[in-house]
Amino acid sequence: MLNSVFGQLTFSMLVAVPMAEGRAREKRVRLATVYCQRSECDEHIEAFKASNERIASMVFAEFSFREMLDV
Repeated sequence: MLNSVFGQLTFSMLVAVPMAEGRAREKRVRLATVYCQRSECDEHIEAFKASNERIASMVFAEFSFREMLDV
């Protein structure tokens, strides 16, 4: 992927949601979204980890973008 692509970097984690009868299901929860160039992702991830050391090992980071096509 080109580093000049603009998109969104999303931070999320899994949490347990209590259900009936003492069961729980896991749900992915979005913590934050940063709009940036792909080349800036590592910098944002390191800053997020430094600011959230206690939960950093449980957080997922995902970069995505969409492309508009002429039809």
